[in-house]
Amino acid sequence: MSITKKKSMLPAQGILIGRIYAMSNENLWERYWRIFSLKRWLIEMIREVYFASIFSNCVKNFLKGGRVLEAGCGSAKILEKLGKGYIRVGCDISHNAVMSARKRCKNLIICDIKKLPFRDDSFDLIFNQGVMEHFDDAETINILTEFKRVSKNVLIIVPANTSVFRIYNPFDDAPDATFFTPNHLRTILKKIFKIVKVNYISESFFISIAGYGSG
Repeated sequence: MSITKKKSMLPAQGILIGRIYAMSNENLWERYWRIFSLKRWLIEMIREVYFASIFSNCVKNFLKGGRVLEAGCGSAKILEKLGKGYIRVGCDISHNAVMSARKRCKNLIICDIKKLPFRDDSFDLIFNQGVMEHFDDAETINILTEFKRVSKNVLIIVPANTSVFRIYNPFDDAPDATFFTPNHLRTILKKIFKIVKVNYISESFFISIAGYGSG
């Protein structure tokens, strides 16, 4: 099945660059992905070597196959690990992130996750990791409401209150990030979804927590 034939999954507008639609301007994340730094290289190496497999398994445990969107895909290392059985789409606000992700995912879109350029129920699952902690609770609720419009099933992976990075973060990549307790994340998800499940990801040494919402 070719995703380019699924009209319901294509943006309503945008400048086509191969399969990449340009819909945003440079911002903080654009600069992060554009400028090479040792810090970014270390973060991406650790993510690729170890954490991408762990986080992709969270997706696989939730959905055995189907249409998935990573909303805030960065370099698409998690999407790459999903393998066969999935129609994989990634989106990110950063043009440079999407350009970096091209070798891992063919279907990429530049857009703001607060307003996704997809029709209702386009995907079987929307997920992200390392994204939602950068928004306050009100923004997170609005974003998750938009996710629910596009997919009835949502998975978000965020930093846990048990994370060692809460005490000391050698990368200093997210000084204002929220570290979630299970109750905090559950409370947010229950405002939008009927079925909610929250759990620590033990394989990540409890630095991350997963929140599932559906219905």
